[in-house]
Amino acid sequence: MKLSKKILAAFSATALLATASFFTSCSDEDEDDPEGAITGSNNSYVVDYDNTNGYEADTTTDSKNNSSTKVYRAWKRTTLKHQGALTKITLKKGNGNAGNKDGVMGFAWDLTTATGTDATDDSTSETFNVVGIRNYNGTVSAYVSRYFNITNKQANNFGVTSANSSTTNPATAPTEATEYDVSSGYQTLKTGVTDEEYSVWVDVFAKLATTDATKNDEGTVLSKTLDDYTNASTGSWIIAIYSKDPTLETTTANDLLKSFVIPAKTDSAVGSGYDSTMTSSVQKKQAVYANIYNGGHLVGAWDYADTYHLDEVVEE
Repeated sequence: MKLSKKILAAFSATALLATASFFTSCSDEDEDDPEGAITGSNNSYVVDYDNTNGYEADTTTDSKNNSSTKVYRAWKRTTLKHQGALTKITLKKGNGNAGNKDGVMGFAWDLTTATGTDATDDSTSETFNVVGIRNYNGTVSAYVSRYFNITNKQANNFGVTSANSSTTNPATAPTEATEYDVSSGYQTLKTGVTDEEYSVWVDVFAKLATTDATKNDEGTVLSKTLDDYTNASTGSWIIAIYSKDPTLETTTANDLLKSFVIPAKTDSAVGSGYDSTMTSSVQKKQAVYANIYNGGHLVGAWDYADTYHLDEVVEE
């Protein structure tokens, strides 16, 4: 609900700060980033978190983080809804150039509940897709996974045990916390990265069944020329990662670093980023996330492209 300017003007600065503090302290999302490592809103988010000494979870404020390796995990839901995502992810200089050995930056999309409805801050369980980017020893790599029934986003691998992680797409909706490891772990994007900053552009969209330009899948024109797009079945998610902005005329398929496909889901109960006929995209919130390694200082930014359709979320 929006307050009018007159009503807002009636509040004293002290009252406004007290109100903001109250809602901040009560937010369910605080549990997913108790240290406030990720900030931002709308199209832009940043992370700047020094984990040089290793994170020790305070069980009174962060009972979810079960990492034995002192990794700190942060998750922040976007304030806008997206049909797809063209996101520039920039790894910046922390303890190492371009985030070398500092951690992972990524984002999650198609956030749904077990019954296929849109997930919210109050959802007890979520299913979503994830793409993550990291620089380790000068090698920038990416992974893509789909997670089912996640209740603890602070836990190691979102609480999925090794027995429930597989490179095979589940035939039906899992009933436990489960990972479909689409990329089979990290896949190399570029080696020998020594720059202070390094950026990739991640184009994510669902392949739909319509050729109507007003409803068609929201990927860039370039991404729709890729073999992965051509060969994917309707309802699949395409993830294309570039070294340059794919909306520029000077960018070609030669600037593609890697592409992945998440096959169309076979059980409607797990939800989707499109309607039941697979002819129109559905706008949903997304989330940016970061894993900051023990000894790392992760600094970076997520910038969503203005070329994608966005809806302002007024209230949940």
